[in-house]
Amino acid sequence: RVIFIRVNYGEKLMIRKALDISAFELGARYVTEDRIIYLLDSGKERFRDNYRIQVTGMLEKLNYIGTKKLKELYIPLIPNLIKTFNTNDTKRLGIVLMKDPDEYPFDLFLKAYKDKIGGRDIAWMISRMIDLCCLCCFIRGNGYPVALNGFTEDNLCINPGAHSISIPGGWWYATPIGHTMIGTSKKVYSQMSSETRTTQLSTQLTDIECVRGICSRMVEGNPDVPKPILEWIRAGSTDDPLAEKKKWDIVLEKAYGPRRFVKLEVDPKLIYTQKRS
Repeated sequence: RVIFIRVNYGEKLMIRKALDISAFELGARYVTEDRIIYLLDSGKERFRDNYRIQVTGMLEKLNYIGTKKLKELYIPLIPNLIKTFNTNDTKRLGIVLMKDPDEYPFDLFLKAYKDKIGGRDIAWMISRMIDLCCLCCFIRGNGYPVALNGFTEDNLCINPGAHSISIPGGWWYATPIGHTMIGTSKKVYSQMSSETRTTQLSTQLTDIECVRGICSRMVEGNPDVPKPILEWIRAGSTDDPLAEKKKWDIVLEKAYGPRRFVKLEVDPKLIYTQKRS
C-alpha cells in the first residue's frame, strides 16, 4: 500500500508499503519497513515542536558528554529524526523517523507473541525499559533530566534479535523533572500517582510506573515468569531510575541466578598466522 501526502510547498511525501496504520491520541502512526511517520492532528504544533526539541536536545547532550561506549549504547535508542513537516491540505503535522527493518512496534509485537515469549525474554525486555528510564535521567536533555510522560507499548519499538528496545514515540509529552507537564495519554494518566495528578509536575516516577504497567500486561497469564519478577512488578516504584535498576538487578539474580558469561575460546597461533590484507 502506497500513500501520498501533500506537504509544505507542494512537495509530496510518499509512504511506501505501509505495513501498519494505527490511530493514537494525537493523530496516526504509519509504519513501513524502515520508517515511522507520525501525523499529528491540526492544532498540535506544541507537541510536534516539543518532540523535535527534546530529541535533538538529547542527541546534542549525548554527543557532548558521552564516551564512545555510551554513544554506541544510547544513540540507537533515541529517535533517528529525519524531518518534520506540515501538510498543505489538512494542516496536519508530520514527524518522519528512520528505523531498522528488524525493529517492530512493541504493541504489535506483543499482540503477536505475548503467549509465546518466556520468562527470560520478558526479563531482558524489562531490563531494556528500565535502561530507557535511566537514559532520560542520565543524558539530561536540554540540561535537565526529563520524564517522557508517554511510556506506553505503542511508543516503543523492539528488535528481538538484538535484544534491544527503543522509544521512537512519546517525546511530544516529555518535559524536565519538576516542570509542568504539557499533556499525556489516558493510559499514562491512569497510572500516575495521585500527587502527580494534583501537581501536574513531571516526575520519573510516572515513567517507572508505566514500565511496571507494561510488564503487568506482558506477564498476565504467563506461567513461565519467576516469583521474584512478579513481586517486583507488583511492588511500589521509586522516582529514581538508577535506584530502580539496582533493585531490578537483585531481582534478576534471585530469579535466574548470577549472570553467566560464555567465554569464546580462541587459539592465538591461529589468529597471528593469518595473512594481513
